[in-house]
This record gives sequence, structure tokens and C-alpha cells, in this order.
Amino acid sequence: MYTEVENELDPKKAGTIPSQIQSHRNTYAQQVAAEKERKRREAEQKAAKDKEAIELRAECEKRLFNKYNDYLRERKIKLQTAFNNITLESIEEVSTTLMGYNPALKIEALSNFNLGLYAAHHTADDIKAFTEEIIKLKHAEYANNYVAELSLYRDELSDLLPSKKSELEEKKRLADEKKILEEKAKQDAEAKKRLEENEARQKKMDEEKKQREDENQKRLIPRLPNQKAQKKPRLM
Repeated sequence: MYTEVENELDPKKAGTIPSQIQSHRNTYAQQVAAEKERKRREAEQKAAKDKEAIELRAECEKRLFNKYNDYLRERKIKLQTAFNNITLESIEEVSTTLMGYNPALKIEALSNFNLGLYAAHHTADDIKAFTEEIIKLKHAEYANNYVAELSLYRDELSDLLPSKKSELEEKKRLADEKKILEEKAKQDAEAKKRLEENEARQKKMDEEKKQREDENQKRLIPRLPNQKAQKKPRLM
């Protein structure tokens, strides 16, 4: 009987009460460990996601700033190009357009920037939400800067319009003068060429005349009829 009781209390023997209790304990311990591990992983993922969110916001602000600066520079280049391409025929129209230019930065311009953001712990919708939030926060600041920068640049170019007109007028005067001088030089070159040809022809005619006169002069020398050249005496 004692042996039977021992068998019933043996925790290593399947089906016994101690064995069942130990099995429940093991199962519970595994569940507790699994839950602990799950919470640990969740905590790590949350920490990684929170860290990434901070980095994403910082990167988003940096890229937005760079894109805005590129956009602002492109607008300045466009104004400068229009100014550089002014002609005497277009200066009045361009001057009116330039001085009437009132810059404004719409939020849509910022929203159209492709920031190229990617993340390991955030979805595309998360990134879009970050971007839209930061654009809303930065729009007023960038819009004020945009107006100030381009208004100043517009005024600087406008101040240069009188000197630009004088420069264009001087260029036209020089171009017209160059054209006249080139035509005159062309005419002078042709005249010089004709003169040289005339002088060469005259020289040739003078040489031909002298040759004829020399030949005529030879024919004027008198000769006796049947005149023969005397022979020298022959030495013995």
C-alpha cells in the first residue's frame, strides 16, 4: 500500500496529481516567460519606432529645407534669366512685368516636393502624415522668407534697368558702327585690289612698250646693200 501511495505522489510519473501540478506549473511558467518576451519585444519595437520617428522628423525637416532652397534658387535664376535676355525691343514690357511681380509661396509648392523618405518601422501613410504636419508647421516661415528674398531680388534687378537700357543702346551703337566700318573696310580692300591690278597692268604695258621701242630702234640702224660681215684673216 505504501508503494501505491508513493506511485500516486511521484511527480515524474504521468497522470499523478504531482505530475499534473508540475505540468500546470511548467505551462504557466512558459506562458509567463512568453508574455514577458512579448512585452520585451513590444517595448523594443516601440523604442525603435519612437527613435525612428524622431529621426524621420529631423530628416524630413532637413530635406524640406533643402528642397525649398532649391526652389527659391530656381525662381531667382528665372528672374535673372529674364533680365539677362532683355532687348531694346522688350525692355519696356519686361520692366513692367518685373516691377509688378509680387512673389507668394503656396503650400501646394511645398507639398509637391519629393522628399524620398523611407522607414523600417513606419508605413508610407505614417511618413505622409509626418511630412504634411511638418509642411504645415514650416509653411508660414518659408512663405515669409520667400516673399522677402524674391522681393529684394526683384528690387535689385529693377534698380539695374536704367543701366541695362544704356548698355543695350551702347551695344547697338557699337554694332551699327562696326557694320559701317566693316563695309568701308570691304570697299577699301576692293579699291586697293583694283589699284594694285591697275598698277600691275600699267607696269606690264610700260614694259611691253619699251620692248617694242627697242625693237623699232634696232630696225632703224642702216645697212648697206649686200653688206656682209668681214671675215678675220686665217693664221697659217
